[in-house]
Amino acid sequence: MHIKELILDNFKSFGRKTRIPFYEDFTTVTGPNGSGKSNVIDSILFALGLARTSGIRAEKLTDLIFNPGHQEGESFQGEREASVEVVLDNGDRTLDRAQVVNAAGTEKIGDVDEIAIKRRVKETEENYYSYYYINGRSVNLSDIQDLLSQAGVAPEGYNVVMQGDVTEIINMTPGARRGIIDEIAGVAQFDAKKEDAFEELDVVEDRIEEAQLRIEEKQDRLDQLKDERETALQYQELREEKETYEGYRKAAELEDKRKELGDVKDEIADLEETLSERQSTLDERQGEVMRLEEELEELNEEIQSKGEDEQLAIKREIEEIKGDISRIEDQIEAAEERVEAAENERRQAFVKIDRKQETIDDLESEIRETKVTKSSVAADIQEKEADLAEVEAKIDEVGEEFEEVKNELQERKAELEEAKSEKNDLQREQDRLLDEARRRSNEQRETKEEIEEAKERIPDLEDEIDDLQLELEKAQKNRESIAEVVDDLRAEKRDLGAEIDDLEDEISAAQQEYAELEAKAGQSGDTS
Repeated sequence: MHIKELILDNFKSFGRKTRIPFYEDFTTVTGPNGSGKSNVIDSILFALGLARTSGIRAEKLTDLIFNPGHQEGESFQGEREASVEVVLDNGDRTLDRAQVVNAAGTEKIGDVDEIAIKRRVKETEENYYSYYYINGRSVNLSDIQDLLSQAGVAPEGYNVVMQGDVTEIINMTPGARRGIIDEIAGVAQFDAKKEDAFEELDVVEDRIEEAQLRIEEKQDRLDQLKDERETALQYQELREEKETYEGYRKAAELEDKRKELGDVKDEIADLEETLSERQSTLDERQGEVMRLEEELEELNEEIQSKGEDEQLAIKREIEEIKGDISRIEDQIEAAEERVEAAENERRQAFVKIDRKQETIDDLESEIRETKVTKSSVAADIQEKEADLAEVEAKIDEVGEEFEEVKNELQERKAELEEAKSEKNDLQREQDRLLDEARRRSNEQRETKEEIEEAKERIPDLEDEIDDLQLELEKAQKNRESIAEVVDDLRAEKRDLGAEIDDLEDEISAAQQEYAELEAKAGQSGDTS
């Protein structure tokens, strides 16, 4: 790709529309001082955005508009504008259509065998404006710079070498010169890509670290929830085990209490049966006492009616009966005491039954509370399991993001490796160019040394030239005398040539005569 044509309109010293053709191999712009040669280069820098305003020898953009002889400070009314269009021959497809379309932002750019980049600056009474175009489509400066950078043309590059740049390059340090060689060889572009790749890699690694931290936080939370879940499960298991054993214990206690209650009830029944029996016995005894008292009254009455002996016998019998009555009364008293004791035991048994019933009620209340607590613990476990599932889902989500970042990192690493490979290739090419540059530099240095040596030898050579001049003059004189000798020799040669010709004629005549004589001699022999 090369510049095919430059079209300037009202730019700097070009007050009218001017077309300047360029050729692929080499184009030179010549002219006297002040004719506008530098303005041609300035127009290219202006149109392609390769230099600041100061770089094209102007304080502001409006200074680039053609000024038809106005004095400095004189005001200008109305609008002014200037434009420069650079037509690039893209027949070799240095830039493909997709790249140009991407820069222009539209498919309507026509044929891309030629790419026309135009810049126009316009001044009004209030302000001034700058416009850029690609094949007639309005674009930004960055679009043009991005497009040109893909063709290896950059503002910081050395596609354009300004006045003083060569001297500056000569006076540069080796490191700075190497940077220029890198820029020309294209290595700097890959260094920039490498830096971008490293920066992007750092960003990706930062994202990976953030993802790792998030994963670690989620993992810590997951571990915490797992620990809490394990603790809750263990607590639930122990609680259930405790509840089971408590249930067993309370059931055993309840069974014991019920058994004790049954025993007490049996004992009460026994006591009531004993009491009933004793009450029956007491009733019998009381009936017997009443019967005996009746008999006693009857006996008293009979005693009163009978004699003394009989009275004594009756008294004895009465005493015996009284003794029997006393014994029976004692037995009744003892039986009453036993009945009282049995009644006391019965009352105590009912008290025990009440207490056992209270214990049973307490145990049943504890069992109900345990069931409620068990339900609450189960709800807590379900909540923890829900939290755990949510955290695991978040971990899966972060894990997927981590995999995406990891894959992106792998792609960036692959791109980096490719860039490194390209850089290595360019580095080798750079080394070759540096070797070539060093070789040429050595050759240049050797040439300079030879020139210096030649300069040192100039006086000697001048002396030799003087000597040779003298010898030449002598030789010239000798030449003249030699020329005379040569002329004499040539004359003598001509004379000798004439004599040789005469001798050759004589020899030819003699040979012919000899041949005739031989012929005659042959004929004479044949005759004889």
